[in-house]
Amino acid sequence: MRKTIYLISRITTLTLLLALTGCTSKEKVDNFKIDIPQRSNQAKALKVKSIGKITTPTETPKKNQFLKLETSTDLQSSGTFGKSDPFSEYSDSSSGILSPSLKLKGIIATEKKKFALVEYRKRSGSLEEGQIGGKTTQLLPMGVKVKRIDVANQNVTLSLKGKQYQLSYSY
Repeated sequence: MRKTIYLISRITTLTLLLALTGCTSKEKVDNFKIDIPQRSNQAKALKVKSIGKITTPTETPKKNQFLKLETSTDLQSSGTFGKSDPFSEYSDSSSGILSPSLKLKGIIATEKKKFALVEYRKRSGSLEEGQIGGKTTQLLPMGVKVKRIDVANQNVTLSLKGKQYQLSYSY
């Protein structure tokens, strides 16, 4: 019996709850505000005008303080540098003509020919008049030509680009 009374009280409570929630009004009230500014008469009358050409105030150009560098053609005409053939072991520069790597070891003369015995970059051999470094021999720097072998004075005259150099014995 107690169970029945308990069950009836529960059912009654649920029924009342449903009746109360079902009878409430479903009117929703939104409490937020949207602020949309109203256009004034001045804003309505404002129109964009075309400006035309924009001019900047005239200023005297500032003089730069930089040094003017030489152009590539000026640099190339002033001297030679680097190698014309990057795979060659020879140097193209004239500063290496009388370098310590080029040594006169001796001169041999026959009735018909003269030979200069030289050592250049761990190679040794003989040179004749007219030979050119990089073309006919590997015993001279690139472009250097044997102009004359002088047996009496024991020296060799070399030339590169119109300049002449004397190669003598190095002790």
